[in-house]
Order: sequence, then structure tokens, then C-alpha cells
Amino acid sequence: MQLNLKENIISQAKFFLENMDEFFPFGVVIDNQRKIKPISAYNGDEYPTSQSVIKQLEQIIKNGIQNKEYLAGAIGIDIFITTNDDKKSAIEIREYPSHDNSISRVPYSKEKGRFLFQDDR
Repeated sequence: MQLNLKENIISQAKFFLENMDEFFPFGVVIDNQRKIKPISAYNGDEYPTSQSVIKQLEQIIKNGIQNKEYLAGAIGIDIFITTNDDKKSAIEIREYPSHDNSISRVPYSKEKGRFLFQDDR
């Protein structure tokens, strides 16, 4: 079940990157009918910070799981990974429910106008 969420997050991130070259944090859930659905967060702020959106998405997912509306959820976040002097773009995927802090990071690059995730190479 979680694998489908990860694939969905990567697919949506590719769409956002190919059409806008970036993306703001976003989420998806598996509802109690076992359907994958996008979720969003809005607090009325015209220019919310990424951190506030992430916090809202986490709360929406956790509350939905607790109330049995959702079976699972995930959040996609555009990040940079820095190792030594190398800085790479990546998507961080946070999956819920999380018994072991299920966070994965998938590096991506832009080559010949296409965005390629590490799994695509």
C-alpha cells in the first residue's frame, strides 16, 4: 500500500517539475475505500511557508488515520541533499502511519529537458 503512495508522489512531482520547474509540499492519502486521493492545506495565508504547509498536511493525514477516514498518507517535499561539496535536488517522501519515521529521499536531475529521478536511470 505504501509503495503506491510513493509512486504517486514521484509521479505528481514529475508533473509539477516538468510544468513548473518546482513544487510546493503536497500530499496524497489512501482513503477507507482504498482509493488514492490528493489532499491540500490552506490556512488563509496568501504566502504560507513550506514548513507551515507540511505541518498542516501532517495534521490532516494523522487526524484522518486516527478517525479511520484514511488508511495511509504521504507528503512530497522538494529538497536539496548536500554531501561534501555536492548539492543535489531531491524529493523527500514522508509516509504515514509511520512506525519507524518512514522518510525516503529520491534524488532527481534535469537532463535534456526531462526530469529524471534516481529510480529512472
